[in-house]
Amino acid sequence: MSLKLLKIPFKNLIFLFILVISSSIISVYPINLIMGIIDATKAINKDVSISIIMKLGFVYLLLQIINSFLISLIKYLATNYQINLEANLQRGIFEKLTKINLDFFSKKDTSSFSNLIIRDVDFIGKNSLEPYIELIRAVTSFIFGVIFMWRINPLLTSFVIPLGISSSLIIRKVSRQSEANISIHRNNSDKMIKVFNEGILGILPIRLHNHIIDYSKIIETSIFDLKNSLIVQRNLEIKSNFIAQLFFMSSIGIILIISALLVVNNYLTLGGLTAILMYNHMLVDPLLSVIDLNPKFIQLKVSTQRVSNIFDEPSITQKSATEIDEIVTENLTYKINNKSVIENLNLHINKKSSLAIIGKTGVGKSTLTNLLAGLIEPTSGSIHYYNELKEISSNSIPKLSYMMQNEFLFDTTIEKNIRLANSDLTEQNYREILEICELVELEKNIKNSSIGEAGAKISGGERKRILIARTIADTNASIFIFDELSSSLDSKTFEKIIERVESILENKIRIYIEHNKLIEQYVDKVILLKD
Repeated sequence: MSLKLLKIPFKNLIFLFILVISSSIISVYPINLIMGIIDATKAINKDVSISIIMKLGFVYLLLQIINSFLISLIKYLATNYQINLEANLQRGIFEKLTKINLDFFSKKDTSSFSNLIIRDVDFIGKNSLEPYIELIRAVTSFIFGVIFMWRINPLLTSFVIPLGISSSLIIRKVSRQSEANISIHRNNSDKMIKVFNEGILGILPIRLHNHIIDYSKIIETSIFDLKNSLIVQRNLEIKSNFIAQLFFMSSIGIILIISALLVVNNYLTLGGLTAILMYNHMLVDPLLSVIDLNPKFIQLKVSTQRVSNIFDEPSITQKSATEIDEIVTENLTYKINNKSVIENLNLHINKKSSLAIIGKTGVGKSTLTNLLAGLIEPTSGSIHYYNELKEISSNSIPKLSYMMQNEFLFDTTIEKNIRLANSDLTEQNYREILEICELVELEKNIKNSSIGEAGAKISGGERKRILIARTIADTNASIFIFDELSSSLDSKTFEKIIERVESILENKIRIYIEHNKLIEQYVDKVILLKD
């Protein structure tokens, strides 16, 4: 992901990393002060000894105070940056999703895809800076740790470094196995979420059709796969930690033995021995930090790749919506896999007219409607839109309000679901729409309550009436499309609503996709599609 996407000021990053490097150097520099303080105790002149100890001790305390301040400042800045980064990423990815071709979503399992993206964005946001800060801290501490230890005793340092390098190479090999398994584990986790979600949403048919035992086997398989990948991951982490601990304890033992022998042979001062024993971790801890960070970087790589794939999806060309009062098609043809769904259709629809497209499921009713609405492009032929006898630009699409058959309802109140189509809807118009769609009583009963996710707390007929209300609430639209308006409605309710809809929208273009031939008596034109 680019800095532009995450909106990180480059100079702020440089400043933050300078703070990290400074803090890392300050954290290892006291090894020199400790050696000087201990060696000063052996000075012949007591006054000189006290003076050196006091000066070096004061510098040691001052550096510890400064470093504590720097660590806190780094944490504060990194946390604030990451909070903003996560918010920008959430905003950016939603904006991108609104511009992607709808075919992208038709290939996805909506629930699993949504959960996965939320989890990835959350992980990226919380780990976009801190792992890199820790890596810079580890590398800087190790480099300066080597420099300071080398100045104390090169021989001792030369024993510790090869042990660290060999251990790091072994751990890297284990990490590659871990990287592959993390991807497998994430996929198994996604499958598990999907199976559980479907099991919860489909609990009624599972019970009614006595499918509990069979579906339990599906759950059990998902649990088994997830458990196995988790066990493998834990084993790899245990293996990595074992190598790290082995290196840590071995290095302490080697440092202790060699440094003691060097002191005995006068190659190392007592101050040097004390300093090394107190700060031997400055060569070990950075390596351990890199080891601990590796799983985070692996997960960050996987999550970033998935999010980047979304941003790499081509965006559709955004066309401006404009008013129209006439639709004309000329030899309109649409093919799927070289098979004609719509062929050589010539049609003329005027303002103040209504059209019903009737046919069985799968004959192309929705396809024709999407063509007329400008949502998809024809294979051949053309569609022309006019406003006051002037053809509108090809860079424009008609203003339309479209009630899709399985349109989503949000987990909020009836009013907010309806006003989604028109936030400027007046209270009077809102009340009129409730009456038109037979929703007055329902809205009164659950006025301030949510209708549940996808309208789960209300009936199918009530959901349909809210969708109709949302559609006609978009008063700025030129074309109103209703996909299966009659479904989930009894004949009496359907007749009431269709008459009222035709009346309130009489000055607009109305298109109805229907299998119910009762619609014919309410419209001006009928297109009957056959297999």
